[in-house]
Amino acid sequence: MKKITYYLAAIVIFGIAITSFWLWNKYFRVKIDDVITASVVRKDIQEMVHERGDVVSQKEFDLEFPFSGNLEKIFVSEGQTVKKGDSLMRLETTDLSLEKDRLNSILLQSKATLQKLQAGVTLEDMTISASQVENAKVALYNAKNGLTDAIIDAQIKADDAIRNKIDPLFLNPRSDPKLSFQPTDNQLKTDIEAARLLMERKFSDWSSLIASLSTSSDLGAISEISKDNLLLAQTVSSKAALILSNLAPSGALTQTTIDAWRVNISAGRTAMGLAMTNLTVAQEKLEVARSNVIIAENQLALKQAGTRSEEIAIAHAQIDEINDEIATVNERIAKATLRAPADAKVTKIWVERNELSGPGKIAVSLSIPELKIQSDISELDIGRIREEDAGVVSIEFDSFPGVKYSGKVFSIDSKEIVEEGDKYFRVNIVFDAGTDTSRQIRAGMSADLVIYGITKKNVLAIPEIAVYKSGNRRYVKILENGAIQEVEIETGISDDDTIEVTRGLNEGQLVLVSGS
Repeated sequence: MKKITYYLAAIVIFGIAITSFWLWNKYFRVKIDDVITASVVRKDIQEMVHERGDVVSQKEFDLEFPFSGNLEKIFVSEGQTVKKGDSLMRLETTDLSLEKDRLNSILLQSKATLQKLQAGVTLEDMTISASQVENAKVALYNAKNGLTDAIIDAQIKADDAIRNKIDPLFLNPRSDPKLSFQPTDNQLKTDIEAARLLMERKFSDWSSLIASLSTSSDLGAISEISKDNLLLAQTVSSKAALILSNLAPSGALTQTTIDAWRVNISAGRTAMGLAMTNLTVAQEKLEVARSNVIIAENQLALKQAGTRSEEIAIAHAQIDEINDEIATVNERIAKATLRAPADAKVTKIWVERNELSGPGKIAVSLSIPELKIQSDISELDIGRIREEDAGVVSIEFDSFPGVKYSGKVFSIDSKEIVEEGDKYFRVNIVFDAGTDTSRQIRAGMSADLVIYGITKKNVLAIPEIAVYKSGNRRYVKILENGAIQEVEIETGISDDDTIEVTRGLNEGQLVLVSGS
């Protein structure tokens, strides 16, 4: 009977195991063959905006600077004919040049840091760090000795000021201190006699602490006690000086004696003041020395642990960020000069030299007897459109499929266009008309536009279809050790195929493009 029970139990357990395995295999196991992945790679990305545009007759362009500044130079005059690319006028750029120099200096430092991280810690660096730890410990030992000496010196100065310079004013100063004369202020007499009696008890405890004082003692606590005792001794000296300031000779008390007391008490107060300063400085030096030991030990521990991949990734990110800032400054310097986007005639100069100019204020008007393309760009994308040398445009007219034209962003109107509650900004584009086909282009024709923006080099990138949103956050799924994990990321520019990843992923990781 027992054997049958065991067999039944074994069959039940085996059945549960088979069922569990089937459920896991069907619903929970990650089927690697069913997913498509892509590696996180480093590559150059150029931002692109795809839009539609219409050909219109070109009459006059009103040019303005994209940012404010003082007009430094005007290169043309009204009525003058200019060629494409000619300089028209320029803003003052001294501050931008200084900022560029500063960023280049930081970039050199960041690159040097990256090289050190990539090279790893050398034996020489390790030796130097170990030496810095030892030096910091020696400095700490010296600081402890310095504070010990300052505590002892404070006790000596206080003892001398009280027992050698103030006690001559008292009868029985150590047991029952009473002034040997009658001052003019009875309350002051009572106060100093009580303070002198308290000082005697403090001196006794203080001396016991000093007797056992060493660098292994609780120097922080003892130094605070010493400062309190020193402050009490200074209070007694101050009261004594105040009493003597109004004391006049009488009976056996001569002016010579009073003057000698005043000199001695003044010398004692000066010595205690210096002792208090030395004690405070010694305390501060000890705290600094302790902090330096901790810093040196932490630095040595980091070097012993070696360079982490995260540190190298951070260094790369810092360099990329600085390069982006330099590119922005370079772009502003370039945009500080207005250039003719095509052969044209200067019809009007609206600003004078040294005058403030900027967005919303026309600087110069040009007349161009050619055609142009206008495209209304959503406010969501207008920030990706670049003027000047970065605003290159690829054009394909509906009337001439397969024929590519090259154009350039000429200007962006500063005033928005509102359509059905959405905001747009009009972008004006000039294009090369150097082919036979271009002579057939007419106003009213439509075209597909690809407007190229900034380029970032050697950035982390993944396929854009791998990214999905949840609220304002962006996520990808990565494949790691046979398991799928969700990771939050931050992204940068996109070329509509791949997208820059600024945080959350490392080079070589696998992201899911499609599948479970």
